Amino acid sequence: MLEVNNIKKSFGEKEILKGVSLTLNPGEVYGLVGENGAGKTTLLKIISQLLTLNSGEVLLNGKPVKKLEDIVKKMVFMLDIPAFSELLTCKEYMCYLLSPQKLSPEEEDKKIDENLQMVNLLAAKNKRIKTLSRGMKQRLGIACGLLNNPEIILMDEPCSALDPVGRSEVLSIIEKLKASGKSIILSTHILGDIERVCDRVGILVGGVIKKEGTISELLSETSLNIYRVECNLKDVESLVKFVSGSKYYENCNVEKYGVDLIFKDGGKKEIFKKIAESNIEINKVELKTQTFEDVFLKAKDL
Repeated sequence: MLEVNNIKKSFGEKEILKGVSLTLNPGEVYGLVGENGAGKTTLLKIISQLLTLNSGEVLLNGKPVKKLEDIVKKMVFMLDIPAFSELLTCKEYMCYLLSPQKLSPEEEDKKIDENLQMVNLLAAKNKRIKTLSRGMKQRLGIACGLLNNPEIILMDEPCSALDPVGRSEVLSIIEKLKASGKSIILSTHILGDIERVCDRVGILVGGVIKKEGTISELLSETSLNIYRVECNLKDVESLVKFVSGSKYYENCNVEKYGVDLIFKDGGKKEIFKKIAESNIEINKVELKTQTFEDVFLKAKDL
């Protein structure tokens, strides 16, 4: 298990991380979500010993991690944009990475095939890296990172700049890795990716994790009292005027189709009565369900 306890990190006078704590359990995908510049990459570099911390600690299986040797063969940090010797073929580059293991040619070839198969790149084994697409290079980077069979995988924006097909391919690989028992921290600002593959989520805002839990826990934590009321746009102002007289009325968001009415608990019956009394032609009324985007935006305001 990986534990991160009260990590703080500054660059000069700018404090990036202000006390971040999280745990990563065996076989879990932990989503680290935040805006660009929130400190996600900084945190992953500290965990992987590529950056020093100002205070706090990182523990791996209960033991402090203080130098790179403490995590070699146990953990890998996969960059958002992998760097390669692009004139080499995929096989040649992976052979270079495997050279310290002193494997036989047969063992080496078997391991390369297994890892390329995992990321659906076996057919590109003998292609020069410079000829691969952006998505294929992303998957090759994952295959290379798995050569030492690490327990823990830190992935920094693995779907960044990929098209929908490339994103889906990478997310499928993450699902395979999870099924094989790997523990993964997935850093991203793409909320849909978090909802698809993550067991738990930490929302990093202002240098601290503001919210943490499973997707279902975070979605159920705060109920929404928002109804979308569709009417002619010219009637929106009159409708808001009628419902704003209720003690349960809180606010509204005017949209192109009509209005989102936001009210306090217990006010549904009275608000609907006000809508009926307005004599405005209503086309549709529906409850607005909370999304993970709503949870994220609320966490930003805490």
